[in-house]
Amino acid sequence: MRIGSPTWVQNVFLASLLWISMALRPTDALAWGQLGHETIAQIALGRLTSKTLGKLSAILGPETLLEASNYPDRIRGDRSKSIQDGQLVSNWHYLNIPDGLTYEQIDKNPNGDAYAAFQKMKKKLIDPKSGPADKLEAVRWIAHLVGDIHQPLHLGYAEDRGGNDCHIHWAGHKTNLHALIDAVMIDAWPANEILTSAAKISEKKKLAMARAPVREWIQESIALRRIFYPRSTAANPYDYCAGGEPLAMESFAKKYEAQIKPIIEKRILQAGVRLGAVLNEALGR
Repeated sequence: MRIGSPTWVQNVFLASLLWISMALRPTDALAWGQLGHETIAQIALGRLTSKTLGKLSAILGPETLLEASNYPDRIRGDRSKSIQDGQLVSNWHYLNIPDGLTYEQIDKNPNGDAYAAFQKMKKKLIDPKSGPADKLEAVRWIAHLVGDIHQPLHLGYAEDRGGNDCHIHWAGHKTNLHALIDAVMIDAWPANEILTSAAKISEKKKLAMARAPVREWIQESIALRRIFYPRSTAANPYDYCAGGEPLAMESFAKKYEAQIKPIIEKRILQAGVRLGAVLNEALGR
């Protein structure tokens, strides 16, 4: 496409609309949850081709990619949208693989999982027979699932529901380990700090990230999940979650956050780069 051609100008205009609508959105956030998913979408937007941006704008209509990325969380309490193709979509947000096993070796959840849902939605987005509503749904789920797969506790242990049953005290409040990683820490960081860190990564490294297949994303999260457990043992990283009082983390919170923060920033960057690659592959044809 020649720069300056009508098509090029039109797609630049579409990209500008996407960025402007993003900038005008409220800044209140819930993290990997809302803020984390929106940050991933923002990184992805900056990596889309003009052809992809044009098709994406046509699919989303007035909705932004940032809004789309949080749609699967927004419908969690909507019973009319809780079942699709006979599966509970609440199961699509995570995947439990025990240590030492691969996805092929585990018993598959009949209600689906994050990997199966991602593959289903990617196929739907690429399929030329998919209608506008199906493509919109596919974009919403893909944008969300890429983020979920990169959050190590979404690939966590079934025994404690990915850290949801690990109760802790942090900054004077009772929460759980999953919420701490999903939201609590990120909410407290300066605005756009993750984006600033992401901008410092070389394009060469980002291109290498983009080439990784989905199964590699999964293995990366599995390899990282133990690190998120404070005071864990090699045999049982979630051993302190087995009843008793919530673990008080205040005494070592700064040390823990210093260890975890670069991991979270890298996973969000990887997710954004890879979401951009997925959308370019599916829509840039």
